Amino acid sequence: MWNAQYIKPLLQGKFGYEKRIEAAFVQARLYEVTVIHMSVSIREEVFYDGSIEELVQAVKRIHKSYALEVIFILEIAFISYTPIDEINEKLDRFLDQHYFKSIDMFGLNVSSWNSELYSSMLGYIGNGLNTFAIISLIVGIIYLIASEFIGKDNNNDKEVDAGIYKFPKI
Repeated sequence: MWNAQYIKPLLQGKFGYEKRIEAAFVQARLYEVTVIHMSVSIREEVFYDGSIEELVQAVKRIHKSYALEVIFILEIAFISYTPIDEINEKLDRFLDQHYFKSIDMFGLNVSSWNSELYSSMLGYIGNGLNTFAIISLIVGIIYLIASEFIGKDNNNDKEVDAGIYKFPKI
């Protein structure tokens, strides 16, 4: 919020966008930061005439120019109430760059978090996330239980032949 209130109004457009990124790298070098995680909003490609490739190239150029020694992890960011059709269309284009390492979903102008706010924001994307988390949990539990009973061998002294190496059977 502080950045949006005090910095973005002073540094607008493509020039301002790149200056804000440059400042992050300069400050990282100054304070000997070794890793930076930076979010690129799913709508910031507008500064590059809609070209996500040009956006990525600009970020790479700035990273190389100001703090190549800093490990840089770029993530895709989108506001929780972004229409799902827009997310689907743009997410594919962002992922096609093979440069982004994570996704950041956030609520805009949120001063504090609680379970009610989280549930409200989750409502924008539906129950898919909870459903897949529950399915993953159940599959994981079944896997752990099955691994205890299927193929259990009391003779752990056997070796597995893997070419020139012999590994003890686990």
